[in-house]
Amino acid sequence: MLDFQAEIELLHDFTETERAVLNEHLSSMSREELVDVVQFIKDDIKNTGKRNIPKTLQRYFAGRILQ
Repeated sequence: MLDFQAEIELLHDFTETERAVLNEHLSSMSREELVDVVQFIKDDIKNTGKRNIPKTLQRYFAGRILQ
């Protein structure tokens, strides 16, 4: 698990708009869940080369539902 400083650094990589989307959808998540979803998003951006946070969140939540 990442510490608070690492979490801040992860969020720093996102634009203001992306952070607003994250805050809107993830405000009820625990810190551990937030770190997990932020890492998922960063990995997805790295793997796909695309920065589409809403679609990435859809894939993240779909994967969690299937678990």
